[in-house]
Amino acid sequence: MESHLRINGYCFRLSVEDLIKKEQALVCAEQDRITRCIEVAKSLLTQRSKGTGSGSTFKILSIRTFLKLNEDALADAIESWGTNVPFLAEIDVDEMFMQYIIKFQQAGVLSYQAYNESKMRVHAACVLALRVENVVPFWEFINS
Repeated sequence: MESHLRINGYCFRLSVEDLIKKEQALVCAEQDRITRCIEVAKSLLTQRSKGTGSGSTFKILSIRTFLKLNEDALADAIESWGTNVPFLAEIDVDEMFMQYIIKFQQAGVLSYQAYNESKMRVHAACVLALRVENVVPFWEFINS
């Protein structure tokens, strides 16, 4: 079991031991476990910045930028491919993505009209398979 939190643009990877100790509190019916975990981490960050509190509840194993976390998450998804298919992918759409579509005249998963008029910035699609063609890996999606 491993968890990552994004706080102020940085990602914190929490240790397995600490997560196991906190599992009962995180699984309780009051809230979603990810939401609860983020709240706990934010409160610890606030306590640390104010110099209050009894110390860190979680052992922070590493801090990385969010883009690096995305690369690692993709590598983990590929590695665990045999047991975790299909899965849901979230695609963050920004100006660079739309420039790519316009420049190369590619039909993306999100149209320019939806991006420009609807201000739609996030899109979800179901990943069915990872394929390789001429040594180039690519994902196969179902887009609703």
